[in-house]
Amino acid sequence: PDELVGVLEANVRHARRAGEILERLRAYVSLRDPVRQPADLNQITRNVVELVQRDLQERGITLRLELGSVPPWAVVDRVSIEQVVHNLVRNAAEAFDGVPVERRVITITTREVAGEAEISVADQGSGIADADMARLFEPFFTTKSSGMGLGLPLCERLVESAGGHIDVRNGAASGAVFTIRLPAVTAERKVAAE
Repeated sequence: PDELVGVLEANVRHARRAGEILERLRAYVSLRDPVRQPADLNQITRNVVELVQRDLQERGITLRLELGSVPPWAVVDRVSIEQVVHNLVRNAAEAFDGVPVERRVITITTREVAGEAEISVADQGSGIADADMARLFEPFFTTKSSGMGLGLPLCERLVESAGGHIDVRNGAASGAVFTIRLPAVTAERKVAAE
């Protein structure tokens, strides 16, 4: 019974998230502004993990969380930032073609540094070619055979609409690291949101 309750609760959370995404699409089409409010980036990350964990396990991919002990907060449209993180994790998972199982690791890190709240998604794939690095956020540019080249430009637009920016670099040893940086929320605004 406990396991069944857990599954049903997860289904309810997924249904609510789908409804929220549809509402954002409706708002986008009708040109309404997104709903921005102070949000805990650790919780946003956990929400995404809940969505992708099973799929990653089935694909032999390990997901590591390195969440800040003091959760970083930012004023964001929560569903939009969840969508960005979800897209980055999905892209990281797709970077593992031909990569040995022991290197199929995605690490999501959150922290607050120098007045910015950060979420980083790092993989241990083959990295990004120098020639492609400058074009990753161009609409319709893709390195995937089945890609449309719209995912990363949309991610960039959503992050910029929250007053932040998204950066990419190759990892020190392998893979790529995408980092979302958002203006951090002050302690007073965190308290007001809780």
